[in-house]
Amino acid sequence: MNWLLVFIPITAGLELAHAPHPWVFFSAAIAIVPIARLIVRSTEQLATYTGDAIGGLLNATFGNAPELIIALVALRAGLLDMVRASLAGAILANLLLALGIAFVAGGLRHHRQGFNASAARLYGSMMLIAALSLMVPSAFSRFLAPGETVREEALLNVGLAVVLLVAYALYLVFMLKTHPDEFAGEAGAADHDHGKRWSLQRAIGGLVIASVLAAWMSEILVGAAEGTGEALGMSQVFIGIVFLAIVGGAAESSSAIAMALRNKMDLTVGIALGSSIQIALFVAPVLVLASYFIAPQPLELSFSRAEVGALFMAAIIGTVVAGDGRANWYKGVQLVVVYLVIALMFYFIPTAAAAQETRGDRWAFTVTPYLWLPNVNGTLKYNPPPAGTGAPAVDTGPNNYLENLSMALMLSGEARKGRWSIVSDLVYIDFDGEKSNVRAVDFGRSTVDANGSSRSSLTGVEWTLAGGYTVLQTSRATLDAIGGFRYFHVNASSSWQLNATVTGPGAGQTFPASGSISRRADIWDGIVGVRGRVGLGEGRWFVPYYLDVGTGSSSLTWQSLVGVGYGFKWGDLVLAYRTLAYDQSDDKLFHDFRFSGTTLGASFRF
Repeated sequence: MNWLLVFIPITAGLELAHAPHPWVFFSAAIAIVPIARLIVRSTEQLATYTGDAIGGLLNATFGNAPELIIALVALRAGLLDMVRASLAGAILANLLLALGIAFVAGGLRHHRQGFNASAARLYGSMMLIAALSLMVPSAFSRFLAPGETVREEALLNVGLAVVLLVAYALYLVFMLKTHPDEFAGEAGAADHDHGKRWSLQRAIGGLVIASVLAAWMSEILVGAAEGTGEALGMSQVFIGIVFLAIVGGAAESSSAIAMALRNKMDLTVGIALGSSIQIALFVAPVLVLASYFIAPQPLELSFSRAEVGALFMAAIIGTVVAGDGRANWYKGVQLVVVYLVIALMFYFIPTAAAAQETRGDRWAFTVTPYLWLPNVNGTLKYNPPPAGTGAPAVDTGPNNYLENLSMALMLSGEARKGRWSIVSDLVYIDFDGEKSNVRAVDFGRSTVDANGSSRSSLTGVEWTLAGGYTVLQTSRATLDAIGGFRYFHVNASSSWQLNATVTGPGAGQTFPASGSISRRADIWDGIVGVRGRVGLGEGRWFVPYYLDVGTGSSSLTWQSLVGVGYGFKWGDLVLAYRTLAYDQSDDKLFHDFRFSGTTLGASFRF
């Protein structure tokens, strides 16, 4: 890959020759690839002297040099909107795309990977605080100073910048001085031989030189970005927040992916999440303060609704996915899918001059009866039955929906006034006689494997109630941020027939060869999420989407929906795929349980 370094002088020559913008742009992008590889190698060598946590911090520091230089150049030119877009895009690219691809690459090679869950939760809490902090000046500007910057708004931005810098400094003290053990790598992580160890001077020198070259190429990249966007038909919003962020962050993204392939997940998480934290808590406030000296006017951290909503939801989803200290390829797919949804949203956002917000002063209502055809798959955990001292664990599904369905009722609705909304969803399902299997019997301190056929019935009522606010509304796309709760009342029963009585390790511990058992549960979980739609072209076709995550009675619950719809004068017709998942602790009824399948609904507006 080192031969690609030849594109560095090629890019410089194209820039001096005033070649077409796409040529300059793609040449600079290719030149960044070997530079990023050198950063990966140098950081890996440096980590042998510093440890994974500090190695990840150093990689984030040098990897963010291109973004910082790009932003300073844009500040001097007065391109404040581009600066804000690059900040938001860099955070999203690191938190969702880089970490997601790293999880996919590492999971496919190593199946399951682990990392320090405590450090991941700390990273997540810092990102949530940063996202909430960035919402404050945005709300102040929109509601209290919509026309022009007032003195109080300028003071708010400066004060926020100082507070964020102090928070970042204390974060470094906590990480490097007082609690370095909180960021220690997980025991048992694979340690690969990477050849002869470099000297400390060579590792530092290589990292510095590579980061400087990455910054230089990224600066040329930005200069050609606008012309390239016009040639390819991409909006400036998409160029700034998605495309430039991906290329400008190639260094840290490549580092995170390479470390995941080597099963060094603590370093991967430190690079991806640490880089996002540094952009939000260090780079952004430094740019605010620097704008008073080098920019035509001060920079305000007043992001658009779409940018704020994307940052906040990315912080929540990233925290939930990475918070358990375990990684696999499907978690990476989830992060990448969220990033692609956000990128698609920004692709369809029109320019600021064409974007017109619509407001309504009257309540509008939508009622949606629908049919959902889910497979039921998971494990039911029961309490010990009266006839024995063991508690069975029963695996269900996947089963044919129509074969076992006795009754179903499904209805959702929305009440909306302006940007505010109330949404609700009600599902009643009754499955009878599903094929299942008694997998094991829990005798308290020990578990005995069992294998016997059984039949299980499941009756449940699921009710979701949430409030929402529209953070994005254009002629092509909408995005609502929602928060509320989900309640699930369920009655489960199973009857089994084993080949023989199961005997436990203790005296008198038995589980009968045949019998039945039932259990009831009331599950309450708080949820946050996003919902909306993206139009397909200028016609009536659109893509609806929904995603929420939550916790409470469950360790984790989440629900997703994506599909295709067609609009009529009376409402919409939607065909989609929906998944509802629950994961509870071992003593609860549901363990890694999910309902997933096709749904068909008709929405009526009045």
